[in-house]
Amino acid sequence: MRSILMALCFTFASISAFSEPTPPPRTISGQVVAYSVSPACLNGNGYWSVLIHVEQQKNLNAQLIRVDFSLPCDKSPEWISTNPLVKSFRLIRDKNADAVLSGCLQNECKQNQSLPIWKRPANGNHEDLPFGQMLPSYHSVDLPMTPVV
Repeated sequence: MRSILMALCFTFASISAFSEPTPPPRTISGQVVAYSVSPACLNGNGYWSVLIHVEQQKNLNAQLIRVDFSLPCDKSPEWISTNPLVKSFRLIRDKNADAVLSGCLQNECKQNQSLPIWKRPANGNHEDLPFGQMLPSYHSVDLPMTPVV
């Protein structure tokens, strides 16, 4: 019994020693260049992804980042209908969610409708999206991701 207790203590100590602490939020300025929203409303929430072109690149390796968040189904972010001014976002880096950008732009989707369909915000810039490239992922502090139950 004593050896089992010791083994459990060492296991929990090693798990907590190796787990990474949550990084502090950062304020990142940038312009929304594209967004995607899931077509289904789950648990009363719509699940969004947004691509942000970063203006100030201090300690960032990419010019384009991806941010995932959720909103109630009847809501949408204000930047969809506003001019694409540079905005500030409070974000937390999530290296575990980094992913290759997949999908297609709204008017160019012909083949696989199950891929994410990316849309441009009103009056947004039309830079090419780097489909097939790995993008760093962040989560919004102000618009958290509601888990699907």
